[in-house]
Amino acid sequence: MTHVDEGTLLAYLDEEASEAQRTEVAGHVATCGSCARELQRLREFSGEVNGVLTTLDIAAPVARAKVRFDEARRDLAAEDRSAAAVQRERGRGRGFSPAIRRGLLQAAALALVLAGVAGAAIPGSPLRAWIANAIDALRGEDASPEVVAPAPAPTVAPETVAEPAAAPPRAPEVDVSIPPDEGLIRIILHEPPIGAQLRIRMTDGAEARLRTTGTARSGAGRIEALEMGSGTIDIELPRTATVATVAFGDQVVLRAESGRFIETPGDATVNDSEVILRIRP
Repeated sequence: MTHVDEGTLLAYLDEEASEAQRTEVAGHVATCGSCARELQRLREFSGEVNGVLTTLDIAAPVARAKVRFDEARRDLAAEDRSAAAVQRERGRGRGFSPAIRRGLLQAAALALVLAGVAGAAIPGSPLRAWIANAIDALRGEDASPEVVAPAPAPTVAPETVAEPAAAPPRAPEVDVSIPPDEGLIRIILHEPPIGAQLRIRMTDGAEARLRTTGTARSGAGRIEALEMGSGTIDIELPRTATVATVAFGDQVVLRAESGRFIETPGDATVNDSEVILRIRP
């Protein structure tokens, strides 16, 4: 048996159906219990809304609005079925065509009016359930509660402990001593570092001595400092040497004879047994 659809029943209730349709519907519901019950449900629904809105003196085209809403909802379902790949955001939402959106907006506008009245006048009535379903459908939401997966916990990179920087290698200590060669001593400093302090002392020892950091080499009556640190460069000259010289490369900067300073740099601090000089550019 073919039943009368809801839209036709609503048109019958709103007296919008043709005379032939009304005769056909009346004859059908007289013999079909299912359609008769549906017609009665819709009649009670319309009557309840009309009764609520009477106090506001507002005409209540509830049946007509519901027809429009249900038609829009059916069009929406048909559109969903025809689209093979409808993008959903977290399982929610549908793509609305402009025509369907206009239909749903009209139904939602009526729903908002009804919601304000029904909420105050008839709490718990079927009207409120219909309004809730209408708004859910407008939003594209299912009646079932949304299950939102918890966001994944942020990945925390293991803490990296920076290793202390390795200390730069320390220059080797230089401590070289030589006796005079036929009474002659020669100390050669190759490219002494700017800012280093040079201290030259007369001693009663039998040998000349060089103490610094870096590298050096020696030969008969001669010491050569090849590399030097920026600290203090200590030189000891024996008083017994006939002639002792200190040179920066090929340039002699100090000369001593028989334990006496004969030639010293002009900016050096000089006394009887010691000369102190700051290396300058």
